[in-house]
Amino acid sequence: MTWSDYGADLEGNLASLHDRVHRGAYRALPSRRRYIPKPDGRQRPLAIAALEDKIVQRAVVAVLNAVYEEDFLGFSYGFRPRRSQHDALDALVVGITGKKVNYILDADIQKFFDSVSQKWLVRFLEHRIKDRRILRLIQKWLKAGVLEDGVVKVSEEGTGQGSVISPLLANVYLHYKFSRRFTDKNLVRTQPCTVSLQSFNCCLKLKSNSGLDFTCGSLVSISSSFTPRPIRQYSSS
Repeated sequence: MTWSDYGADLEGNLASLHDRVHRGAYRALPSRRRYIPKPDGRQRPLAIAALEDKIVQRAVVAVLNAVYEEDFLGFSYGFRPRRSQHDALDALVVGITGKKVNYILDADIQKFFDSVSQKWLVRFLEHRIKDRRILRLIQKWLKAGVLEDGVVKVSEEGTGQGSVISPLLANVYLHYKFSRRFTDKNLVRTQPCTVSLQSFNCCLKLKSNSGLDFTCGSLVSISSSFTPRPIRQYSSS
């Protein structure tokens, strides 16, 4: 169904959707697989959600943003309200020019959206979300799978890059899997740092080189496709 067809009886369709969601009769549909070119010539796989799935996901994102924006740490920038890549770059400039740092770490978390463990993602969500209806909705989207070449493929990993809710779910995963661990270890004296969903940039003032090992190890735990670029030692006065 197209947006135009759905909009022909918008109030009736939304009322029906609202009723099905509250009765538990709403069923998520498999996302459609589409590919877009990447700058390096490879193809980026996207999962395009069905129309009603997009509507419900948008409503859930509005609710969850109010919860998680209170929890997400200041150095997280990817796909967050009122934050952008430009803000992340500004933070890095301040860190490099205004703080005492001795390492600059630049890394790429390849295929991050495809590497998220759904099992652990749900566990992380359960820390803050006690409404089982919300959790069931998210699990329906995770388990709906992707339709490609007429075949529905279901995986235990991934959040379906391209769907409305996938950036928020990925941020929740990254928050528990990396951001909180990074600050809890108390290995960094100052941490001008930026984290987005697929890249990581950080200026580190470490008490010892074990802090650098811990940072890289934490990123590897997120994705086996973690690729560190050359680590630069930096001296600032």
